[in-house]
Amino acid sequence: EAQRPVVLLTTFEDHSEIVAHQRVQLSQIRAQARALNLPILLVPLFAGPAYKTRVSIALELLARQRPIRRIAFGDLHLAHIRQWRITHLGPVAARLGATLHLPIWHVDYTDLAAELDAAPVRCTVSAVDTDQLGQTIQVGDSYDADLRSRLPATVDQFGENGEFHTHVE
Repeated sequence: EAQRPVVLLTTFEDHSEIVAHQRVQLSQIRAQARALNLPILLVPLFAGPAYKTRVSIALELLARQRPIRRIAFGDLHLAHIRQWRITHLGPVAARLGATLHLPIWHVDYTDLAAELDAAPVRCTVSAVDTDQLGQTIQVGDSYDADLRSRLPATVDQFGENGEFHTHVE
């Protein structure tokens, strides 16, 4: 089976070179792209056009270089985020002849955790909402079965409600 061409896209705060929310350095994102041997499209966020506009422009520029068939997102179960993508990025995708793709939407957490734990990668915590988690976990902790077992029952096991974010190395 032929390898599908993939381009990674990420937005970042232009002044700090940090991916917002996840608090991941742009240098770490570049390292991920190199490790995967994939091109990356970096979209700076700064005062001016809105997020949707910036991402739309980036996708349109990319489409001038290569066809875009699918735009993939790692959403798990937050319906309002999915709906935002459909409403705001769906028309952009349609203009480009692409579809939105959410390959892990509603995947069972047990299955997802088992697959992640078996993968030959290291996943670490990159940001923590201490208002929700206090000192339960720290930035730099390994995100693994042990960490998930320490999370309070009110916390999403994958941090989908913004309780924490992770980075894969």
